[in-house]
Amino acid sequence: MEHGPWQPRPSWPAHRRPRRKRTVILFAATAGLAIGVITVSARSGSQSDPAAGAPAAAAAAASPASAADQQVRAAGCASGWLVQQEGASAGTLAALSAVTGTDAWAVGSKGIAARTLAERWNGTRWVPVPTPSPDGTFDLLSGVTAISASDAWAVGGQGLMSGSTAKTLTERWNGISWQAVPSPSPSAAGNELYGVAALSPVSVWAVGGDDVTSASGPAQTLVLRWNGTSWSRVATPDPGTYNVLDGVARIPGTSRLWAVGAQTTGSRSTPLIVSWNGVRWISVPAPAVAMGALQGVAALGPGDAWAVGYAGTVPLVLHWNGTLWSRVRLPAAAGALVSVAARSATDAWAVGDGLIMHWNGTSWSAVRWPRPSQAYLSGTAVVATPSGWTAWAVGSWGARGQPLVLTRCG
Repeated sequence: MEHGPWQPRPSWPAHRRPRRKRTVILFAATAGLAIGVITVSARSGSQSDPAAGAPAAAAAAASPASAADQQVRAAGCASGWLVQQEGASAGTLAALSAVTGTDAWAVGSKGIAARTLAERWNGTRWVPVPTPSPDGTFDLLSGVTAISASDAWAVGGQGLMSGSTAKTLTERWNGISWQAVPSPSPSAAGNELYGVAALSPVSVWAVGGDDVTSASGPAQTLVLRWNGTSWSRVATPDPGTYNVLDGVARIPGTSRLWAVGAQTTGSRSTPLIVSWNGVRWISVPAPAVAMGALQGVAALGPGDAWAVGYAGTVPLVLHWNGTLWSRVRLPAAAGALVSVAARSATDAWAVGDGLIMHWNGTSWSAVRWPRPSQAYLSGTAVVATPSGWTAWAVGSWGARGQPLVLTRCG
């Protein structure tokens, strides 16, 4: 499996086209659960940006990247997107989460033979932090959620198996170091986690899929729950022959969650949406979008949520109004959206394959940004700051895949 720019495995169904392993891509407007990360660059964002005026433990394997590998451009902030980091070494940042504007995590993988990667933002710079790579040959982190300065979770997979991973991987930050925590891997044909969200320190949820190496199924959604002591599998709907969940988000002000992905039966792939209602996971009707899949979800409240992905070769955005999910019109563009973050009902961001889009309360528009060669964005986040807000996006750039960080503020 090539790292950096992920290439689709030809035998996979369309909805399992690998994207930058990321993950959870959501914005929780609650203390300790906001998602964010990164700093800024000397490279300026675009001129015609419609949002420019928007309101404002020890590691088991390889050592962390050196400071020289980071190629940090500058620290600062601007009303347009800036490049903060263009990494020099092979790797990708897949997901990010912040406790505050000065305490955040970004996770992913590094090296051609993948090892887990974590960097922590301290308000001034990104500091690589050692993380376990239990398999020792292929380990990656796809999602992260920060609950407090001394409590965070990262999830992904370990052990290469037919273009995916053999077993799930969960790691916990205890305030001193990252530690691998045992987690179920129910399938002998591959297991991987793509996203994670926390309702509380004793109710953490991770989503993904098992039998993930199968091209035709049966493959099942995989949801794990941390109860403060251990991880266990929780039953979820599997309406298709091939099913996967790629993103999960807490619904602020509730004990509920959204999770999104895709289902495939025969040659028909359509979006999959499920909801945790406090007792069990239930299917929620989604628009029947041909060749559609969802990869990221964000919730502002019980009556306002966004889900993003793709429909064939074009980006896809769905909106929840408290009653139903509906497809939202987008400007003409090609590629997939992978992550979404919402600050308010009039300010949301979505990123993906060469794309940054912004919601202003009325419509989505494409936003120009300083795009390095072969850049791919896999995570975005927004966090409140004393002076307003800061948004970030992470991913990779370059032919072999090197870490990339963008930021902007308002």
